[in-house]
Amino acid sequence: MMPQFTFISSAQAKGTLLSFAELKKGNFVVAQPSEKFSLATTMVTDIPDKLWDFCQSISAQVQRKVIKPNGYTLTTFVFAYQAPEFDIQITRKLKDSFYILWLPNYAESPENYQIEIEVSTESSEIASKIQDFLLKVTQDKNAHIR
Repeated sequence: MMPQFTFISSAQAKGTLLSFAELKKGNFVVAQPSEKFSLATTMVTDIPDKLWDFCQSISAQVQRKVIKPNGYTLTTFVFAYQAPEFDIQITRKLKDSFYILWLPNYAESPENYQIEIEVSTESSEIASKIQDFLLKVTQDKNAHIR
């Protein structure tokens, strides 16, 4: 598929909390209450969560795939939403990973994450729909397209 655009924005709110243990196995599984209490979770922020719902409205065949799970000391998390019509790679990373050494709770605030979304598709119509959706969701705040 042909790369169409890359969208970069700051996360604005928490999204789904995933089970860290399941994520390490490559599975998207919502965290159990005990995992949430112990912080054995990985956060999918608001933008990728909303994008997942939108992708399901475009294609019934869309699937999520873990490309690179985060770790206890590595905060970058890379995953994809893939369908026959498009391939979307999402990277969630801390804006300033340096702070986590002194402020462990820094990683628990969604505003501290940058979200990079690379959209590839052969269809300019689908690319346009996804781009319009992302701009609408973020209300153009801190959003950049390249």
